Amino acid sequence: PRNGDRGGDQRNKANWPQRARAGVTSGGYAASRPSQNQPAECGYGPMHWFVWTLYIDEIEPDLPAVQARIVEMTKCTDEEATEEAVIAWGERDEKIKVTRSDDPHIKAEFRLKEAPPFFFKFANFNDDDCYPPVMWEKFATWVEKRVQTMSPEERAFTSGRYGCARALQFLHLEFFEGYSL
Repeated sequence: PRNGDRGGDQRNKANWPQRARAGVTSGGYAASRPSQNQPAECGYGPMHWFVWTLYIDEIEPDLPAVQARIVEMTKCTDEEATEEAVIAWGERDEKIKVTRSDDPHIKAEFRLKEAPPFFFKFANFNDDDCYPPVMWEKFATWVEKRVQTMSPEERAFTSGRYGCARALQFLHLEFFEGYSL
C-alpha cells in the first residue's frame, strides 16, 4: 500500500474523513498552493475544500475527480476513499449539492451551492482553442529543447493530463503566465 503503516487495518479505514481533515491542513495540496493554502479560505470543512480546489483548477467535480483529490491531498488510499463514503460525506456537507448520475463513469457530481468569486467555468476539452498561437509556438520550442536534453524518465509526467498540467505549472514557464490549468 502507498501508506504501508495502515495496511488492512479496518479501524483506520473507518475514520479516513478524520485523517482527511488532518491531512488538508498539514501538507499535500494545501502546502503546495500558497495563494489558496488553507481550508479556512473557503470557509468550510474539508469536503468543501476538496471540491473548492477542483473549482480552482477548473476541473469538473465528478466522483472520480473528488476521489482523486481526496487521495492527492490526504494520506487516504484509493481503497479508503470509496464511492459510497465520498458520496455520503458530500451529502452531509450543507454547502455541497451532490447529484447522483446514471452514467457509470461519473456516478455522482459535486457542486458548490455557491460558486467561488473567482470561478468562471470548468475546462471543456471540446471548446475551441482559446490560447494564442504564439503561446503554442513557444511551448513547442521548449518541448523540443527538453526532449533533446532529458532522459526518458525526466521527460515523463505522471497522472495524465492533470499531472502534466500540474508539473508544467510548477515550472513557472513564462509563456503560460496568466493561464490556469
